[in-house]
Amino acid sequence: MKLIREMDPEAVILATGADPIVPRIPGVDGDNICTAKDILEERVTAGKKTAVIGGGSVGVETAESLMKKGIDVTVVEMMDTIAKDMAMIPRIKLMERLESGCAMYSGTKVLRFDGSDIEIERNGEQSVLHGFDTIVLAIGYRSLDILSEKIRKELPNIEVHLIGDAANRGRAIWNGIKEGNFVGRNL
Repeated sequence: MKLIREMDPEAVILATGADPIVPRIPGVDGDNICTAKDILEERVTAGKKTAVIGGGSVGVETAESLMKKGIDVTVVEMMDTIAKDMAMIPRIKLMERLESGCAMYSGTKVLRFDGSDIEIERNGEQSVLHGFDTIVLAIGYRSLDILSEKIRKELPNIEVHLIGDAANRGRAIWNGIKEGNFVGRNL
C-alpha cells in the first residue's frame, strides 16, 4: 500500500495469483502430504511411491513429471474422467504416456488419509490404497486477491483491475497474459 500511495497511479493492475486448495479430509495435515505447487517448485521431494490426489491438468502433469524421475505414481480423481480440463490432442498424448506406468483411479473419492494409506470409495465400495511415501494434493486453486478491496477502500480514486488467477481461480498462464494485455490497451 505504501508504494501505491507513493506512486499515486491512476490505475493498478493486480495479478496476485492463486493458492492451492487443501480439502477438509481427515488426515490431510499429515507430514507426508504436500501440494502439487510444492512439488513443481521443488520445495518438496517426492518419495519412491507417490499418490497424486486430483486428476485435472495440474495433477496429471505433476504425475508425469514424477514418473520421469522414476517415481511410482498413482493418480486418484473424483470425476469420472482424468484430465477432463485439457484440450483433446494434448490430453490424448499425455494419457498415453501415463498409461504406460501410472496407476489411475477415476470416479474415486478420498475418504481419509492415514499416514501412508489412503481410504477411498469407488463404485460404492470402500478400500485402502497402501504405502505412499508422499501424497500430493492437486485438486485446484483458489483465487488469491489480497489487495483489491483494501485499495478500493483506502484509495478510492484509483482504478483497480484484477487479472489472471487472482480474478478467477487457477488457470493457464495465457489467460492472465490476455487479460493483462486487454486491460493495458484499454487504460
